[in-house]
Amino acid sequence: MKFHSLIANNDPIERNILIKRAFSPFAVPSIVDDVLIYAICALVNLTQKLGPDLDVLDKTLCKSLLQNKKWLDRVAKVYEHRITHNLKFPDYRTHGSLRLSTIGSLPQGYWSSFKIDQMVVDWSNNSADINYAIFLTAIFSYQGQSTTLGQLILRENLKVNECLQQLGITQRNLECLKEGLKKVSDDCTLTDLTQPYLSQLRFPSKEGYVSLTPVVSSQMQIKLHNWLKGKHQNQWVHYCQRPSSVGRVASSVAGKLLVYRNRFLDLNKNHTQNPVQIYDNNQLLKVFEEWLSVKSGLLPSNHKKNLLRSNLIQIDFVLTSWIAFQYKKTVDDLNTNDTDKIVADLNNYFATSYTLKTLSYKPDIIRLLKQRVGRLLKQPHQEKEQCSEDGKLNYIVLPDLKISHANGYASDYVVGFPSLIGCFGFVHHFLRKLIGTGQDIVSNTSFAICLHEYGLHRRGVIKELTINSMGGLAAPGVNDSAHSDFKMTMIIRMPKELTIAQEMIPLSIPQKLCGGAVHSSISTLSLNRVYGDIKEALTQLPSTQGHWLTPDNLKDEATEDTLENWLTVISKDYSKVITNVGYHFLEKPYIKLASLQEYKHAFVEPVLGAVKLCIFNPEKVEDYFWQYTVRDNSIFVDNENY
Repeated sequence: MKFHSLIANNDPIERNILIKRAFSPFAVPSIVDDVLIYAICALVNLTQKLGPDLDVLDKTLCKSLLQNKKWLDRVAKVYEHRITHNLKFPDYRTHGSLRLSTIGSLPQGYWSSFKIDQMVVDWSNNSADINYAIFLTAIFSYQGQSTTLGQLILRENLKVNECLQQLGITQRNLECLKEGLKKVSDDCTLTDLTQPYLSQLRFPSKEGYVSLTPVVSSQMQIKLHNWLKGKHQNQWVHYCQRPSSVGRVASSVAGKLLVYRNRFLDLNKNHTQNPVQIYDNNQLLKVFEEWLSVKSGLLPSNHKKNLLRSNLIQIDFVLTSWIAFQYKKTVDDLNTNDTDKIVADLNNYFATSYTLKTLSYKPDIIRLLKQRVGRLLKQPHQEKEQCSEDGKLNYIVLPDLKISHANGYASDYVVGFPSLIGCFGFVHHFLRKLIGTGQDIVSNTSFAICLHEYGLHRRGVIKELTINSMGGLAAPGVNDSAHSDFKMTMIIRMPKELTIAQEMIPLSIPQKLCGGAVHSSISTLSLNRVYGDIKEALTQLPSTQGHWLTPDNLKDEATEDTLENWLTVISKDYSKVITNVGYHFLEKPYIKLASLQEYKHAFVEPVLGAVKLCIFNPEKVEDYFWQYTVRDNSIFVDNENY
């Protein structure tokens, strides 16, 4: 938009509104090359409260302000509170200015502000100075680049200096203004974390643990808000309390910021593919024919004994697998009273099979079956241990966990889905209680999540009363929030070398997940156990409906590398959602005052990732497990095949 088209409007009230909107953080920067003096005049006058008697193009008012030393000192002081990331969102009670940029890049499919041009687009301090911030921090287009008046003054742009002097600023005041702006550094962070409302999270790192404070990127907020306009199915309105205290981005939309809302496909479907129920009869035929051949063969006695011993081990193995196939149970779940029934079923199975009918109801085979099945049921634990020696992984199953009143915001950009990095925190807490801290429980473990039920609700919470300056109690107001209630099953995969006490699994389940209360049903406590095989674990899940969470980096989609296109692709597919999968560092962690447990601290930005809800395929187990990854510039959960 060209600025001269705005000043051509003859209605002063409408013109004031249009010009103020043109300098909003959400507006496309107006081109001011040919009318720079009018743009500067408008920026000066916009520091005053708009009213019917005020004309933002009034040069007399502009001159009086530019010659006011107190006004110049105030706008120079306000310039210190330019921000790239807003500490006051969503809680305006925090304070501090951050001007930081992300360190390095992220793998394909993950989003943070590192793919967006790094520019200071927001301002945040208090409501008293919100208008004064417009003069030096409002963005416009000049000579083909987006910039601010403060940046042009620091660059000592000759045309800008000339326009300011024409509008009434003295050379001395201009030099004082420049000196005040030069004192403001390009980068700014907090080294004192003593304020009570500043959250800190603890995560594993390469050097033990690190304390992190997530902050929202103003540029990401602006891009998301602009993209969501008109897309009612994907938008969620977040109502900011006291938006003028939060910052220019929040106040420009009257505290009604749009965040991305995930839409869910139907969860009332089976969460696991049912494999074709066909048993390999050739394997049964082979081992029994070998046994008959050896038993009736003319061989030296010692050689014959060795062959029979080897053949019986193979028979035990195929009988164990057939019992698991036929009854959906292991030999541990059966007892010796079931021997006759199993032998009868085996003979019936042989008789009804074209391949195995030659084995049915033979006296030698019947005696062998009774002997071997009875032996398997008498010593189930030893046999199971022998058959699973080659397995290297265990699976801890936590079925039907009900989480109530969890935080519906995966991050400050997205609502309607639990945070995956928050789910990792739940897993890490669980393993610390179950195994302890002496063993490596980060690099050797991964987890899978099946979502059975999910509901999102807007529940406003009244913040606690505070003491005001007069010594009385004041209610800060209702904090707009989204909360979710959901039911999920979590499967944790870990090496067999890690020692696990079965009876401690229910006692080690944390009471919190993403801020919500975790409830484990009494009827499922016996299912909180360790399995040696993932397929066996899936058959024991009490809930058969739901979908599993898998990463999706849109490799098959022909998309440009822009946030808008990425959002468009995901919003068209009900099976894809967006959530917080990690954090991108804005600074290297170092010791700060009042950091959590004296860990190194860093401010971080949420990382957005696409998640696909799908049905479990037992042939692709690796696709469903999330692994915690620590990089030099970020932490996140991903998949080895991602």
